[in-house]
Amino acid sequence: MLTLLHHTTEVHPCPFSLLEALLEEPFPHTPQEMLQLEQRLSTAAAQTADQIVLAQLTRAHEADAFVTQAIAQARAQSPVPLVHKGFRMTSVLLLGGTRLVLETPSLRQDRRGRRGRRRRTRGSHGAGCYPVLAALGIADRVSPATRSEIALHVVQAASYREAAAMLARRGLACDVSSLVRISTATAETSIRLRDAALAAALRVPVPRDGPLAGKRVRVSLDGGRVRLRRTHRGRKTAKGRHGFSTPWREPRLLVIDILDAQGQPDRLRLPLYDVLLGDAEAVWALLIGYLRLLGAASADVVECIADGAEWIWKRVERLRTLAEIPPSTLVEVLDFYHASQ
Repeated sequence: MLTLLHHTTEVHPCPFSLLEALLEEPFPHTPQEMLQLEQRLSTAAAQTADQIVLAQLTRAHEADAFVTQAIAQARAQSPVPLVHKGFRMTSVLLLGGTRLVLETPSLRQDRRGRRGRRRRTRGSHGAGCYPVLAALGIADRVSPATRSEIALHVVQAASYREAAAMLARRGLACDVSSLVRISTATAETSIRLRDAALAAALRVPVPRDGPLAGKRVRVSLDGGRVRLRRTHRGRKTAKGRHGFSTPWREPRLLVIDILDAQGQPDRLRLPLYDVLLGDAEAVWALLIGYLRLLGAASADVVECIADGAEWIWKRVERLRTLAEIPPSTLVEVLDFYHASQ
């Protein structure tokens, strides 16, 4: 059973009835009326798209072969045995702001035959999964497109509160706690996928026709300073709060970009940025994996530019070897501002 809910408007039985009603309205006569019409059309189009998604999800749940395959795939990928717990109610937030409430198959960890008291909290492998939704990329109660939109706004905004306001402006209502939960889960999944790809890069041959082939590549590394907040355990203060400390850590940033014939950054190709709070070995492993995946071995020139930090320059030769960059291609450059000091 699938039900469509929305936080402001009534659900129309025909997906296009709302749009048809708007077409029957008089044409706008003022800029204000034009603005309001555009806003109503945008909202109506998004709700219509959500209703089409509802129809497609209904078809997916009615396809027995797809449901069986999704359950088998979830069990094969799970590190623990899973047992079918029947159909459970859950919700999914769609891109148009509609919250879809549906009944879908549920799998949970099989704890039959285990001794001891039953747990009241989630274990290390979570509380279970919804295999049909997972097969469609739906997790954390949001659809894939909704997750992408939330991640984009969270990254661009100055705070979660600002991101929530920007999303609400486009009709996607999501509170701050949900934004934190969704963006954190998205980041953790992205890091796992990135690490798996970079680990695989050391095992597969370096591509000779990658994105960096025949290009002039610039690789930059630098460290910075940032404070972390560590909450103290134990007794609270008189104001009912735990004390905390703010130790310094060094984030290490890497940038890979392509230069044009004049040595300037190519405006048509976006740089690749990544940053870690790990040690020097971790950031260099990251850089080596990226250069192998992108085919830096076939670049015309690879310029490694950095300051005079020892943790950088003593690892350049290993970078060249593991990324299979020819010695004649790699150029080491001390940046001007540090050299002038």
